[in-house]
Amino acid sequence: MKPNIPIYIIMSLLAFMLSSCKDECEWISIRSYHFIDCYEEWSSFDLRYNNANEIFSIRFKTKQKYYSAEFQGLFNPTQTVEDLNKFNELAAKNNDVGYNWEDIYIYHSTVRTAIYPKVTDILITSDRDYDESHPAGTPLNDIFMEYYHSFTQFLGNVDHSDIFPNHYYLGETRKPCNEIEKDELSVISPSTFAIYPKHSPTAWTGKHKITVTLTDENGNTHSQTAETDLSDFKRFE
Repeated sequence: MKPNIPIYIIMSLLAFMLSSCKDECEWISIRSYHFIDCYEEWSSFDLRYNNANEIFSIRFKTKQKYYSAEFQGLFNPTQTVEDLNKFNELAAKNNDVGYNWEDIYIYHSTVRTAIYPKVTDILITSDRDYDESHPAGTPLNDIFMEYYHSFTQFLGNVDHSDIFPNHYYLGETRKPCNEIEKDELSVISPSTFAIYPKHSPTAWTGKHKITVTLTDENGNTHSQTAETDLSDFKRFE
């Protein structure tokens, strides 16, 4: 039988954990005057097929975060004046005004975030024929659904009386890519962005290389490709 761990060692470890957690485990009440309190600047993205959820997941590669004055103390206390000014510039650009709400947060908890620069367009193609109407290289936007959180509808001169900003599911959207309005992708969350087909291919049932191309507000295009066998999707059964 293994010897028991001395009680004084257990107590010492517990005391150390509690002391190190003192600041990071303390809940703090923060009042916000924006709908979005953080912007993440991106320059590229990863495209991966998620077997568990049967989706193509788009993950933005971000290089900088800009927090509001209210949130910088908790999430980035060393944020520069230039970065705070950048947040204020983006908030003004998106007309994020008129909010006054409060919630409690802890270090590393979630704060509503949007990407910068804005996405203005999405294009989906395959290297193989999908069906008779979609030969290789032609847009598949009418075949693929997109799942994302869009915040555009909560910004600008809108009635805030029935908007509860502390509900973090706000803006959740699923729709065919060809039905997405241009402004819907202009202010979106970086953590929820995925696509999946509405039906399996009929022209080529082997592996497809799916390419996603995003265009940003500066006119730059960003493309990534992921390969999978679309005929294996269980959602088509």
